[in-house]
Amino acid sequence: MADVIYISKDNMVSIGSWAASLFGKLIKPLFDEKIKSKIFKFFNCGIGSSIYFDELTFEEYNITYNLIKDFIEHDLPQIPEWNGLDTTWIINLWNNELNEKMQKSPLYKK
Repeated sequence: MADVIYISKDNMVSIGSWAASLFGKLIKPLFDEKIKSKIFKFFNCGIGSSIYFDELTFEEYNITYNLIKDFIEHDLPQIPEWNGLDTTWIINLWNNELNEKMQKSPLYKK
């Protein structure tokens, strides 16, 4: 089963359910409850593990983007495994697709 990281209308990344679940569990502690309630509104509730950035405000989106960017580029390389799973694929997902797509969101501020 595939899940999706929704960035904005017509801008998403499709990833496997286990990948979405792992990615979500890794980034969830970065955010306050208000942001969590928006991006994880359907996360692990019986219909998959999709993650939604499309309902964030301009300010929330940029805070979220920068927290994810810092975590993946600075902290995650120090965590080669999490719960027995290799985390290299998350770094590759960020470098090869997710970072660029998040920067194409109308909410992204350069």
